Amino acid sequence: MSALLPKRLLPREHGVWFMWLVPALLGALLGGPHPAHLLVLLSAFAVHLASHAALEAVREGERGAPWWRWAAGTGAVAVALLAYPLWRFPVIVLFGAAAVLAFALNLYSARRRQERTLLNDALAIAGLELWAPVSYLVGAARLDRDAALLWLLCFVFFMGTAFHVKTVFRERDDPAFKRLSDLVHLGLLGLPALVGVPQMGWAYLPSALRTWLMPRQRRLRPLTVGLVEIANAVLFMLLVVGLWPA
Repeated sequence: MSALLPKRLLPREHGVWFMWLVPALLGALLGGPHPAHLLVLLSAFAVHLASHAALEAVREGERGAPWWRWAAGTGAVAVALLAYPLWRFPVIVLFGAAAVLAFALNLYSARRRQERTLLNDALAIAGLELWAPVSYLVGAARLDRDAALLWLLCFVFFMGTAFHVKTVFRERDDPAFKRLSDLVHLGLLGLPALVGVPQMGWAYLPSALRTWLMPRQRRLRPLTVGLVEIANAVLFMLLVVGLWPA
């Protein structure tokens, strides 16, 4: 490993990219596009690089110094890119603090080698989906029920993804976990009705069908699963925009 820059600067878990990209784009589309959204997207990308580097630093232990330097540098870039949105909307600091807290718990789990738990997944997803209300705020210039609803819709979508991916790989031979994942996706279809937007249940139908119909008899290639997840995330985003209440 180089003394100045670590290898593998770009995260290899491509699904995580969509966990921040989808909420940021949805917030921009539904809050109203604004030139400052470019800064938000670039900042989200820099945060993604910084968090990846910090996790790698924890995993490397005593050899993690290059990763910590990369995390500090990209983290500083992320804050600089958000300077203008922060000036306009100082409340973004609170979202940042919540995301940092969630990520600190992720680092703790990484240090204890407990990264693969559903609780750790939930914390990571909860923090990443905060880009939805931040991006919405930049466009709409207000925080309202729609901003909270957008965070919730994104959070439960990616939690469903976490359940599904575990049934395909780590919990592939556990029929009880498969049944639990099936029930979670059934719940996703009805959850929007509980928060007053029943039409949004259609946005989760592709996820449910993917989980219920994907074969379990043979081992699936990670590339195949990844491409399906990318397509599903894009479809979810399009359905949310199309079904969003006027």
